[in-house]
Amino acid sequence: MTKQELKPAIKYRPDIDGLRAVAIISVIIFHFCNLLPSGYIGVDIFFVISGFLITKIILQEHEVGHFSFVNFYARRILRIFPALFLMLSVSFAFAALVLNTKDMIWFSKSLHYSSLQISNFFFQRTVNYFDANEGFEPLVHTWSLAVEEQFYLLMPAIIIFLLSFKKKLRSKNAAFYGIIALSLISLAASQVLVFSNQKIAFYSLVSRFFELGIGCLLAFDKIKISSDKTNSSLSLFGLALIIFSAFALNYSYFPGLLAIVPCLGAALIILTGKTNKTFVAKLLSGRFLVFIGKISYSLYLWHLPLLTLYKKYQGNSDLSLLENLILIAVLITISTLSWKFVELPFRKKYTSFLNRKYDGKIKFQHPFLVAAICILLLATISKISQKTDGFNFRLAKSDLLNATNLDQYAEFGKKCGVGKNSAPFPNIDECVIGQNQKEYEVVVFGDSHAGHYSSAISDLAQKRDLSTMSFYLFLCPPIISDANDSKNQKCQDYRDQIKQILLSKTHIKYVFIAGRWNDISDPVLFKKQITETINFLSSLNKKIIVMGSIPDSRLAGAKTSPLECVENKLTPIQRFLPTKEQNCSSLAITKFDKQFEHEEIIKNAAKKYQNVTYFDPFKYLCDSENCYFVKDGELLYADRDHLNINGSKYIQNFINFE
Repeated sequence: MTKQELKPAIKYRPDIDGLRAVAIISVIIFHFCNLLPSGYIGVDIFFVISGFLITKIILQEHEVGHFSFVNFYARRILRIFPALFLMLSVSFAFAALVLNTKDMIWFSKSLHYSSLQISNFFFQRTVNYFDANEGFEPLVHTWSLAVEEQFYLLMPAIIIFLLSFKKKLRSKNAAFYGIIALSLISLAASQVLVFSNQKIAFYSLVSRFFELGIGCLLAFDKIKISSDKTNSSLSLFGLALIIFSAFALNYSYFPGLLAIVPCLGAALIILTGKTNKTFVAKLLSGRFLVFIGKISYSLYLWHLPLLTLYKKYQGNSDLSLLENLILIAVLITISTLSWKFVELPFRKKYTSFLNRKYDGKIKFQHPFLVAAICILLLATISKISQKTDGFNFRLAKSDLLNATNLDQYAEFGKKCGVGKNSAPFPNIDECVIGQNQKEYEVVVFGDSHAGHYSSAISDLAQKRDLSTMSFYLFLCPPIISDANDSKNQKCQDYRDQIKQILLSKTHIKYVFIAGRWNDISDPVLFKKQITETINFLSSLNKKIIVMGSIPDSRLAGAKTSPLECVENKLTPIQRFLPTKEQNCSSLAITKFDKQFEHEEIIKNAAKKYQNVTYFDPFKYLCDSENCYFVKDGELLYADRDHLNINGSKYIQNFINFE
């Protein structure tokens, strides 16, 4: 069997490399500066191209009787894994220099799943892709590589299986119509999932298969266009669809039916570009776009790790135009080197692998074995990193952190704070601190802000021989009002349970409620809700204390929490190559103006009732100029808007039951 017989006979098409360039440019612009609001559709273009090329290879090799599963997967391994594993390894090394403990643990988790080629399953549980630009997700882009790898794993078997039915079905179209059926099922699933669970819709092969399937169908060459005029018109229409998609698609309903728009655009360009006669094909075949297309895989691999790790190094600040341009220049340089010295050499390795006589023994240099070893090494390193708190020995020691209890909640608070919709409500009897386990006198209700106050209130109550029951639901402010805007049934159930407890437990004397009040963003609605809530509580003939929100650095525009700010200064790169000095201990009080309107509404509602008191934490955490996250050498905050145990104890000094 000759080398020529083995090599897939696919004619090189420069316009497809140009189409790859359009895809990667749109993705990079979306992540770097968001000038293309829907630039993420570049990934959908890649899917169509991949489906087309892979199916073309399978069909042509099968037609001449030379298709081999081993050779197919070896080709995919040598095409994808070397550059991917290099990027993951280098990113891990730089992450160890740049990241604090929390971020390093998160990076290690994503690295683990990325190395196993299943990161789409990880991210569909944890990350909204459209929020990734605001957070820290250096490996979120590997979701699409995982989808493609899963597609490559299944598609050869599907196509070969369908082709085997040719004679029985008396049709050469079994595979073609089979892929149409699978694609329609996928499209239907995608559209349903967009409304029921968009994360799964976005990340899952099931809901993305139809995009790859569109490319697969093109490979069968069923559509023939003889008219040059029609060809040119369709290619221009395809380009227009892609441009429209990059600017105008609503991500809230994506992928689903909306994904057909960029996929159809890419399909039309591939369909009409066979002869390279159309204006669009010639445009895409230009030297610059072809070059960008050739390095597009490396560009895709490196763009997010480079961007996110640099932003971490800079303290998550917004990048200037100059910084973006420098990063893009560095990205192109790295990607060119990766393409020339990693991608191309390993593709040549494929030819030598095919021409080597197989003696039945698995040798060390076998692609499957080498890939398995690399996966095992990366997965193991990532697990070790997680077990060691992100290789915590990397960080310098800090007197401030050593003096701080970084826990956010008291022990019973961890148990009695419900964070997930799937979690059951706790047994109230297990949420009481004090001697009077059944006839507790103090209750603390609210969202996670009730949690960070709970240890202060319970400690203070015990000093007065009172018992405290604390029970709170994250992301659910304690509103008891007819103007209830909660769309979360669990939140509504929680509020109903609060009301029932307060009405039925006559032994309760003090009621503390706390919430992140700004979560109810409409001031008019909030005024109505908090007024009705306080009116109801005051009618219970109990002492009501409404706890105000603490200064929220998130609302103040801070890019990192006080704790992250401190930890970032301890990383190796900041010790040896520090960026501009950041103030981790305070922010100007003027930055918290967004909070004052809501706090004033609570204050005015509370003062109408003799048995209602408003507690204002701003009085004790701020002066006339600044709000402070550090007091007396102790860090008070667990994150951007929650107190740690130190902060709770500090606030305890100012809480009054009377």
